[in-house]
Order: sequence, then C-alpha cells, then structure tokens
Amino acid sequence: MKKSILFTLATLLWASLSYSQKSLSGGIRMQFNMPVSSFNTGTGNGGAIWVNKEISKRSNLSLSIGYQYYAGLGTGFIEDSERIGPTQVVSTVETAVLDALSFLTLDGTYHLNTAASPWSFSLGFRLAKRIQFKGESALLAENRATFLEPGFPSSNNVDIISNHVNSGASITDRVDKLEKQLSPVDAGLQLGVQYQLIKGLTAEAGFYQGMLNQWSPEFKGENGYWITSFSMGLSARIF
Repeated sequence: MKKSILFTLATLLWASLSYSQKSLSGGIRMQFNMPVSSFNTGTGNGGAIWVNKEISKRSNLSLSIGYQYYAGLGTGFIEDSERIGPTQVVSTVETAVLDALSFLTLDGTYHLNTAASPWSFSLGFRLAKRIQFKGESALLAENRATFLEPGFPSSNNVDIISNHVNSGASITDRVDKLEKQLSPVDAGLQLGVQYQLIKGLTAEAGFYQGMLNQWSPEFKGENGYWITSFSMGLSARIF
C-alpha cells in the first residue's frame, strides 16, 4: 500500500516537473474588431498581453488579459404605456439606444499547430467586465387633461372621455438609467486561425460569440443583444 502511494506521488511529481520544463512564451496582441448584428455592422479594436505554455509539440495553452471595444452597435428598444385616470391620460414612451461597449477581458485559449506548417487553430473562452458604454436613454411623458361629457353613459356606466382641454409633454434624458439597463458582464466562446508571418510575428483572424444578453433582464425589449464580432490583428512574441 505504501509503495503504491509513493509510486503515485513520484509519478505526479515527475509529471509536474516534466510539465514545468515545457517552453513558456509571452507577447502582445492588437486587433481590429467588426461587431455585427441583424441590421448593422460596427467597428472597434482590442489589445492584450498573453502568456503561452506548451503542452505538447503540436499544442499549447494561453492566458491573456486585455480590453475589447465595440462601436456602432446601434441596438436598442422602445417601450410604451398608457395610464387612464379620472381626469387625464398619461402616455409614456421609454427608449434606450446602445452605441458602444468597452470591456476588460480574461481569455483562455487552446492552440493546435499543424505539422510542418505556419498555420494554427484555436478555441477558447472569454470572461469580460464592462468598463465603459456609450448610448442614451430617454423618457417621453405626455399628459392629456380631459373633461367628461355628461349624458352619454358607456356600457360600463362610466362617462365617455371626450375633449382635450390642454396637453403637455416632457422629455427626460437618463444616461444614468441606461447603465442600469445594461448587463455588467459578458462571457462567450471564440474561434481563431493564425498564420506565422515570420518568427515571433503572427497574423490572426477570429470570431467571438457572446453568450450573455447585454440588456439587463429587468428591461425587456423585442430583441436582446448578444455580441457577435469578427476580428483581424497581429500578435508579437516578446520572450
């Protein structure tokens, strides 16, 4: 029993030492983003510092910390409501438009290198924390004061609302409300293909699909918004 435990510990130690001897590299990445939606194509950029760990001759794992910026999103929603009182009708229209998002990101990626070829492929995940946004949220409220026309009872024994005697409208800009309407985080999957231009410099193309609706669950619209983006860039190895 003791020999089995010692053998297991020795095997684990040997495996750990062997793994630690694998090559470690690091560098920086800059990219151009192109977020897309059903009706719009935007622009953006991103950057990261990365560390890469070789796990076999043809595969490695990488971890990167960076930022992602998406602009020209053009997503939003409109909600309207109407409240009828004894002497007035109040109509409200709430609008929210999201133009841009910025995130602090943490990426984990598995890379597969093709044999005797400059091409490689990657599959990874991303966790992101929103740090900035650009957009607007407004509330349009219209009050219509009325009087009741006597002598014409309705089927519900309520006098019919007939004539408007005055009306007023106000628009309130609520940027602070927009922040509460947005999700503070994102998470998603990414696919990539890389081509080594020269030693230490690689061209990259990727696709990212967010899995979290960027509109908060508290606010409903006809459609949610999940980040979908293509990217192109360069990665440079520093060590």
